[in-house]
Amino acid sequence: MHKIIPLLLVFSLVFLSGCVGQTGGGPGVQITSFSFSDSSTVGGSAVYLTLEVENKGGFKAGNVAAELRGLPDSIWRIAEGRSRSLGELCGVSSDMTQGCYQTMTWTLTPTDLPVDQSYEANVKVSYGYQTSYVATIRAQSLQDKRDHPNRQTGIINPKSSAGPITMTARLPTTLFTGATIPVYFDIQNNGGGFVDGDALTFNPQGGLSCTNPQVQLRKGISGILVCQLSTGGATDFVESSITLSTGYRYSVESVSSVTVKAKPPI
Repeated sequence: MHKIIPLLLVFSLVFLSGCVGQTGGGPGVQITSFSFSDSSTVGGSAVYLTLEVENKGGFKAGNVAAELRGLPDSIWRIAEGRSRSLGELCGVSSDMTQGCYQTMTWTLTPTDLPVDQSYEANVKVSYGYQTSYVATIRAQSLQDKRDHPNRQTGIINPKSSAGPITMTARLPTTLFTGATIPVYFDIQNNGGGFVDGDALTFNPQGGLSCTNPQVQLRKGISGILVCQLSTGGATDFVESSITLSTGYRYSVESVSSVTVKAKPPI
């Protein structure tokens, strides 16, 4: 008759920000420049507004789009239209020092004004992205700990993709179990922008399950996802590889100003 020995899971807490032990090292697609060609113009004279973006994260950004806002149609004629597509932007890889970047320009022409007037242009850049977390979780019984005192347990070799959403995995301080291990994920928005709807849906794999895989970010910044890892009935030692991923649409914004000067009298 086999004696069932409860597992003792030794605490291990790993903090992840951006990328740990993996390529990439930035917050996703960033606006690196958004500026007018001149600080002022006059009615009927075109001015150019240039946007530069770069993917500084570890995943490819899909369906990247820019929307120009804040310049009233009654004053400004926008030759290229307000909404523009930038396609896809590759992420930073092991053989690249930076990710893909893209530049686009709007041609803007104001109407004549009787007095000087300043205007603020706002651009919203949105894109599809993915964040993933992979790690190995090891747990052992009290007997196994006595037999193998130097065996590393807890969260082993965690890797998180670089992107605007980051995940921190943590476990209870001590846990006796013969069935499941609770795993807590702290979700943080570190990209300087916002997730559409401030909501994320996660896909757990590798024996990891989440009763409610959706997280609503508090104030658009943070949230907690509670999951469980099955030990498969192991009584001495268990080692499980886990994966947690989420896909989402993310947006960042920037502003730039220009003054339309009144034409001097002829």
